[in-house]
Amino acid sequence: MTKLIGRKFNVGIGKESTRGTAVAADYWLPKMDFSHGDKISEVVHESSIGTIHDAENSHIVEKFSEGKLKGRIADTSFGLILEAVFGGDVATLVATGVYDHVFSVLESAQHPSLTVDISEPNASTGIRYALSMIDSLEVTFEIKAYGQYEISFRGNKNVAGANTASFTVENIFLPQHGSVKFATNLA
Repeated sequence: MTKLIGRKFNVGIGKESTRGTAVAADYWLPKMDFSHGDKISEVVHESSIGTIHDAENSHIVEKFSEGKLKGRIADTSFGLILEAVFGGDVATLVATGVYDHVFSVLESAQHPSLTVDISEPNASTGIRYALSMIDSLEVTFEIKAYGQYEISFRGNKNVAGANTASFTVENIFLPQHGSVKFATNLA
């Protein structure tokens, strides 16, 4: 199984047009923390065959990947994360190159899936984890710190992919860029 550590590799995410089919990353993310790896589920054959062993055999019944990613909230890449969490995104043009997004919960079990792409300088090919679904999202805003997110996700086992990291300039969110409002009712 592949284990990835260190600050030298790059992480990207891409929205899959066909669920489970790996795609190239739409966004390469400046990560703050990342852990990811292949996992297995197995079934243990515990029947007795005349020995004192606790199990005769085991078989792998599932291969998947699981991980966590922590990063700064930015104006373009974080929208893809929110779309994967909520399922729906309606973009409205406000001005040239500026869009207003409304994210809503998609009432379906088929939320958009992502491919998590890994590019590592010591490897000849990259790694792609298709059908990655976000299990949890935690957003943190603190005074004198960047707005941060942490996601945990699961996906298919890794496949090789030709990954070339290409970072775009994004606007980073700071606490002074937002406000929190509470209303007495939905109106």
